[in-house]
Amino acid sequence: MNEKNTDDLTCSVKNRSIHIYPIVCMLVVCFGCNTIAEYPKGTFGYDLAYLQRTEELVMLQDGEAMVMVSPSGQGRVLTSTSNGLSGRSYGWLNKKAIDQNSQSKTKKPIGGEDRLWLGPLGSRYTLYYGGKEIAQNNWRVPALLSTAPFQIRNQTERSVALYKEATIQNNIQTTFSIAIDREITLLSRSETSSLLGVSLPKPVRFVGFESINRITNRGDDWKKEAGLIAPWVLGKFPGSSKSVAVFPYKKEVSRPFQLRKYLGDFAEDRVQVLENVVCFKTDGAFRSKVGLKPQNTVPVLGNVDVENQVLTIVTFSFDENGSFLSSTETESPDLFGGDVVNAYNHTPVKGQPTFFELESAAPARELKTGQSITHIHRTFHFEGPLNELNELSRILLGVALHEVQNGFD
Repeated sequence: MNEKNTDDLTCSVKNRSIHIYPIVCMLVVCFGCNTIAEYPKGTFGYDLAYLQRTEELVMLQDGEAMVMVSPSGQGRVLTSTSNGLSGRSYGWLNKKAIDQNSQSKTKKPIGGEDRLWLGPLGSRYTLYYGGKEIAQNNWRVPALLSTAPFQIRNQTERSVALYKEATIQNNIQTTFSIAIDREITLLSRSETSSLLGVSLPKPVRFVGFESINRITNRGDDWKKEAGLIAPWVLGKFPGSSKSVAVFPYKKEVSRPFQLRKYLGDFAEDRVQVLENVVCFKTDGAFRSKVGLKPQNTVPVLGNVDVENQVLTIVTFSFDENGSFLSSTETESPDLFGGDVVNAYNHTPVKGQPTFFELESAAPARELKTGQSITHIHRTFHFEGPLNELNELSRILLGVALHEVQNGFD
C-alpha cells in the first residue's frame, strides 16, 4: 500500500464497494472526526487510529468482539478485542516500525497476533538465511512472510478470505511455487463454546478467531531430499510481569518427555515442568524459547496474565503421526526433528517489556503438483474475574491459576 495521509485513506476506502468493507468505512469516518484518536494507549480504538496511517484494514465484528486484519500486511490478524473500541487490544504491535512505515514506501513487519510463516526455521533447508551461512547476521524473513500484500477473495462481517501466489527458496536453492489461501473467521459464542467444550460464564468477556491456512504446490513434485515446507502460525502478544505460557503435555513411556530449550539454557525462574503442564515466563524481558515434540504435544496452548486478568487459549490442528520440520538454527541435516508448538519470549526495549509469541506448526509432506497442506490455528482471549478465569484454566489447561504462578512471584 502506498504512503497516504488520513484523507487519502478515507477516500480510497469509500471508493471501494460498501458491501466488502462495511465496518471499515464506519470506523475510518469516525477517525476522520477525531473520535477514535482519543482512546487511551492499550485500547483497540487507539491501535486502530495508529494503524490506519499505514495499513489497509479489514474489520470483523460480532457485538463487542472485534478483529483487525491487514490484507496489505501479509493477511495477518493485527489485534483483537473483547470489549469494543474502548476494550483492551490483545495483539502486540511494533509502534516504531509503524512510525517508520508512515514515512517510507519500504515497509517493515509490525507484529500481530496471527501471522503465517513457513517452516523450516533450521537445517540446511531453512527459508530464513537467503542461501548463506546459518548465522545471526544472515537472518532475514522473506517478504512473503513479513510484508507482502495478499488479495481479498471474499469478505463478510465475520470472515475474510485472502489469497497469494508466490515463490520461495530454501538454503540449498530449491524453489517452491505455491498458492496460499488464508481465511480469518471471528468465532461466535456458540462456536467458541462448541470448539472448546465449555460454557462461557456471563461475567467473562471473550473474543475468538481462527485462521485456516492452506499451502498448495503449484510447481514440480516436492521431494524430501530437496527440502520441504509447511505452514507455521505465530502470534505476538504484550508481555507483562505476571504473564506465563502454559503447555499441557502428555507423557510417552517409549519416548521420554522432552522440553526443548532454545537460545541458550536458562534457570527455573523462567520455566518449570509440573505434573501435567510446562509453565514458561512470558514477561517480554528475557530472550528465550521452549517447544514440545509431537510425542508430547497436546493441541492446546495457553497464557495466563493475572495482572491484566486475561486468559489466552490457542488450539490448532494436529496430526500426532506427522513429521515436523526442524526448528533449530543449525546446519543439522535432520529435516524432521522439529517441534509442534513453541513459546518465545523477547527482550525488553529501553527497560520496558516487549512481546512473547505462541506458535503452532503443521507437519510436512511430499506434495505432488496440485496437492495441499492445511493448518488451522485458533486464538481465544477471555477477560474477567480471576475466579471465573481460574475455572476456565482448570477445564482447558488442566491447571489452576495459583499453580501457574508458583515459582514465578
